[in-house]
Amino acid sequence: KNSLYSIKNNRVDISCYLSRTFTMLSGVRRNVTSLESNTSSAVMSGDNNNSANNSSSTAAAVGAASSASTSTTTTKTASGNTNSNRPVLTKRTSAILSATSPQRSSTTAIHSASTKPSSVGSSTRSTSSGGLTFHPLLIFAQIAALQFLHYFILTTFLQLNRWLFGTTVNLDRIFTSNYLNIWNREGWIDNGTILMSFFMGAILLAIVVEKAKKCLDFAVTLFIIHLMICVSYNGHFPISWDWWILHVFGTILMIVLGEFFCSRRELMEIPLLQ
Repeated sequence: KNSLYSIKNNRVDISCYLSRTFTMLSGVRRNVTSLESNTSSAVMSGDNNNSANNSSSTAAAVGAASSASTSTTTTKTASGNTNSNRPVLTKRTSAILSATSPQRSSTTAIHSASTKPSSVGSSTRSTSSGGLTFHPLLIFAQIAALQFLHYFILTTFLQLNRWLFGTTVNLDRIFTSNYLNIWNREGWIDNGTILMSFFMGAILLAIVVEKAKKCLDFAVTLFIIHLMICVSYNGHFPISWDWWILHVFGTILMIVLGEFFCSRRELMEIPLLQ
């Protein structure tokens, strides 16, 4: 009789344990279902508050699962069941927790995916805006470098003319038309100096500017600055046709050759490190 009573009591305890386990599983299933619905609504609405609610509901589901597992463990201890069933219950609760953990990871992944395009778009916008940014200091430095190197090359050729032909070196040979003459042989000493300085200016465009589409702007800017300096030095515009023919032709030569040199440099192969 005592053994029969003990068996009945054990059956009652097992049935109570199973009913509580089923109740716990149904509660976890409801929590998971509510979590999925909240996640889908968060994805469709795109609101960050829904993602916070999903995380809180996930935490609640995990807390409910953990509390249910602790309650089943205490019930099992009080009912006096054998220790062989305890690992089975632990595996069940771990399976439940692992079933809820993918929901949390999916929620986090959805939230990160929803916020990631905005950061990518902002970086793209910043990059594109950075590519179109106007750099006045760089352009001013390039103009100043071209102008300074142009006059340096011009004075260097004038010094060579002094050594070769015994001519004088003064500012009138640079900023006036007193020594320019395309109709006699002596005038071509200074004429060749002007043209060679523009030829070297084309090489300078390939070194300083490095862009074929900018050669026209920088060459015309150099000519205009030189014209303004000549006007301020003489007090009037140059009235000699020799000056205009040489300088306009030299500017055109500088533009054409500069674009050619820059295009050749742009087409050069980029060396790679071995």
